[in-house]
Formats: sequence, structure tokens, C-alpha cells
Amino acid sequence: DDPIRTMLDAYCEHLRSIRGLAPKSIGLHNRIIGEFLEHRAETRGALALEKLTGKDVHDYLLIAMPTRNSLDWRKSLTHCMRSFLRYLRWERIVENDLARTVPAVLQWKLADVPRHIPFCDIEKLIDAPDTSTGIGKRDRAILMMLGMLGLRAGEVVALRLDDIDWRLMQIRITEGKSKRERVLPLSSEICAALYDYIKNGRPQTRYRELFLRTRAPLKPLAGSGSLVYIVCRYIQVAGIDAPKKGTHLLRHSLATKLVNSEVPIKDIADILGHASVQTTMIYTKVDTRRLKNVAMPFPGECACDERTTSERSA
Repeated sequence: DDPIRTMLDAYCEHLRSIRGLAPKSIGLHNRIIGEFLEHRAETRGALALEKLTGKDVHDYLLIAMPTRNSLDWRKSLTHCMRSFLRYLRWERIVENDLARTVPAVLQWKLADVPRHIPFCDIEKLIDAPDTSTGIGKRDRAILMMLGMLGLRAGEVVALRLDDIDWRLMQIRITEGKSKRERVLPLSSEICAALYDYIKNGRPQTRYRELFLRTRAPLKPLAGSGSLVYIVCRYIQVAGIDAPKKGTHLLRHSLATKLVNSEVPIKDIADILGHASVQTTMIYTKVDTRRLKNVAMPFPGECACDERTTSERSA
């Protein structure tokens, strides 16, 4: 009897069966569109989506945009709104293409510089867990996956025991954002940490996922949020002054180290699992040492130098 829930269920099923979105993306759409539908029901007394107009969409965005300062949130808001408005037209609930009325969020391409920490702090972070306990063995192995291999949080959560090739010292990444499988080499240090966790810290269960909860119920980690908590916890334990907190901090830091070590961009893209090299190009801005070689002199400074030279000649 709840029209909002009925609409959200139908929309999420459309995202799942027609568009093939991942559960995490569907959850984002569910939250953002749920807030929009609740706002419309409160202000109008009913959904009445067949009467939705471009002005209604604009009025809601003017209210929703200032609620968060995050640029990523604003881009997600406009993206989900366009998707939902296209769905309404797909189902012939509305006749006009209202998705065209959603404005774009202005962002200059490659304008941001990835925030990172020195790799010595990554090593300090990896050494922070107490490896005399099962939790410490697991967390140290997870931090190595994030900081030394540059895996995404979702990729670490999805790892299975069968993905490790102990003989070749390799690990297979099958669940990635680019939907492409890749194989990464494992150092002896990472292999030792994984072996120590599996043999001495991992609970004996029927699950084949690599990383499990250490307390009942003994099952795989719930999701990426578990890894965010682990990273934030050990950043505090290690006393690291980080510009941001989260799993991507370690990924950015590894990429920055590789760029500063003059590793080819194509190799870095393969390690990080980027489908396009253009995605990896943003890390070239953190190599300040090589950027100095291509920096042009400041025009005002040149003018001052020429004037000083002419005055001396006079």
C-alpha cells in the first residue's frame, strides 16, 4: 500500500534486470530517488508522477543541492535523477524527456590532485596491527592488499581462497570496477602475511571468501564499509596525519609512488585495473620533480629580469 516503496521496488528491478547495475549502485539510486519521492509526497500530498514537470525537478534540486558540500554527492544526485526520469519515460508515466532538464555539475577534467600520504606511512600503517591475534593477522593482510597492490575495497572483499596461486605467487582479481579480470604478482612478504592469516587467524568455515569476520557469525565481510573502518582505525593507531580517510587513500598513495618511481603509465593502469589510460593520467600531476622541467617561467619575472639587464647596460 506504500506508493513510494512500490515505485522504488519497480525502479530498482529495472536497474537490476534491464540496465545490469551492481547492487552497490542500485543502493545509491534507491537512497537518492527515495529522498526525492518522499519530498514530493510531502509537498504535494501524493506522488502524482504523471504530472511531474521540469520546474518540479529544478525546484527539488535547488533544495537538495545545498544539503551536502561534496562534489561527488552532487554529481551522484544529478546522475540518479536523470536515470529515474528516463525510467519514467520508459514506463510511459511521463511523455516528455525530463532528463534533459537536469543541469550538469561543472567540474574541470583532471582538476583535482589525488590526496595521498608518503609510502613510508603506508608501511607504518601495515605494521600497526597486532599480529599476535587473529584480527591483527587479517587486518595486516587486508592493508597489504590495499596499500601494496592498490586493490579497491570491493575487490578485496570479493577475494576467494581459489584466487591465490601459491606456486606462481600470483593473485587473480575477478571482481573489479572495469569488469576485467587481471592477475597481480605477490611479493614474498604478502605471501607470508596471507599464509599466516589463513593458517593461524582465519576461522574454519564453509565459506570460500578469503577475508572473514573474526566474531560470530563467522561469515564474509559485509562490504566495503568494513575495510573503511579498518583503515581509519589503524591510521589513528599509527598516528598518521592523513589528508583524508578511507581505502582509496592507500590506492592513491601507491599510484603516486609508482609515478614518482618513473613506472610507465600503461603499467600503472594495468596494476590499478583502469580500463583506460586516461583515468591514470591524473596521477602524473603528483610528480612535481619532473613537472618542474616543463614549467614555463612566470611572465612578470622575465619582464623584471629584462628591465634590470637594460638598466645595468645603461
